[in-house]
Amino acid sequence: MSLCEQYHWSYVLTFKSGRTPALWQEFLALLPLSPQNRLRQALSDGTLQVFRWVNDIAYSDSDKRTHILSGLLCEETDPKGQPHTFAWITEKHLHSGNISNIATRAGRSRFIIENQGFNIQKNGGLNLEHAYSTGEDTLKSF
Repeated sequence: MSLCEQYHWSYVLTFKSGRTPALWQEFLALLPLSPQNRLRQALSDGTLQVFRWVNDIAYSDSDKRTHILSGLLCEETDPKGQPHTFAWITEKHLHSGNISNIATRAGRSRFIIENQGFNIQKNGGLNLEHAYSTGEDTLKSF
């Protein structure tokens, strides 16, 4: 985050409870205090998305640098009724006008690229496995 902020780069990072547990707990505690920060949308394929967010969360990293973040939660129900939850943090101030773009063009697209890309590499004829990247020099090649 600090490097991105230093160069004035925007970022949208996957937000998981286990990676930053205190920040995750604070985010969950602040969500009910901002009931107006909610957007519900139905996609053309029948998917239902409910976005909730919190702005201006102060976070101190391991080097005691303070970052002002926004947290975004997307609870999605696919056409078959299966629920999925996604969450991200960003330096951007969130509002109903930018939520969908941030979630779909930044958060979800990165997830899709990584997961589909790895799936194709492993199962699409290339047959790449973790054994190809276990050595330090080999890992650098990839």
